[in-house]
Amino acid sequence: MAASLKNEDTYANTRTRMELLAEGWCDPGERAATLLIADRVRGGHLLDVGIGTGRTTSLLRLLSSDYVGIDYVAEMVEIARHRHPGVDLRHADARDLSEFGENSFDLVSFSYNGLDSVGHEDRQRVLEGFHRALRPGGCLMFSTLNADGAAPRERPWRHNPAVPWQLGSLKPSASSPLRRVLRTIVNLVRSPGEPLRGLLNWFRIQRNGERGQDWVVGPMAAHRFGLAVHFTTLAGIRRELAEHHFKVDCIVSSDTGEALPEDASSSTDWWYHVIATPITA
Repeated sequence: MAASLKNEDTYANTRTRMELLAEGWCDPGERAATLLIADRVRGGHLLDVGIGTGRTTSLLRLLSSDYVGIDYVAEMVEIARHRHPGVDLRHADARDLSEFGENSFDLVSFSYNGLDSVGHEDRQRVLEGFHRALRPGGCLMFSTLNADGAAPRERPWRHNPAVPWQLGSLKPSASSPLRRVLRTIVNLVRSPGEPLRGLLNWFRIQRNGERGQDWVVGPMAAHRFGLAVHFTTLAGIRRELAEHHFKVDCIVSSDTGEALPEDASSSTDWWYHVIATPITA
């Protein structure tokens, strides 16, 4: 799994595609981060990475019609094209942006923790490509899962599968242990194969996981623990961006939409929205 996470089949699944037919902001942090960069990139050339079925296409095209959207799942791109006829939407992979010239974009955006769906080595390749594609003074905006948050500690035997991880209910709802046990029993009776599938997915991905000083790759509860994803600490985010010649402008809480203090070392957020500027020699 070190070189590449195999999440494409999960994203291409028909049921998954239907779950992602959504509109609007995914959380308060996404809205706040977009407002922070709006004046800076308005009317510029925008690259929207990981468009899925086109949710962010509607949002970012409010800032500029000079827009390109890409996704590595062809089925999703077809749905997005149907929803947004006439918009430049392409089947492409963030790990290879060679079709775009250097210094092409004023904004590169990668939403919904899409950067976390590739392995650690590929993640470095993606960030390197973003730096190449951005113009001097341009803006990078992305979201990334928090290694210090609750998501890496989710387990099939204590997760509430009745609450789907999708827009409108991105995180499992808080409930008492007894209520979670009762829900698990009810779901086991209704769909006995679903808990088993989640358990098998979790063990499969956990067995092949990776761990670094300030990051970890492992299973995520979304899609019955069918996704292998990258979790990073705040220190890891800052280190990683510095290594790829970016200056961190702001890290925004997904939960509250507020900017974290520059000296913050950890938080309980499920994920962060990061705004950064490429540094040129």
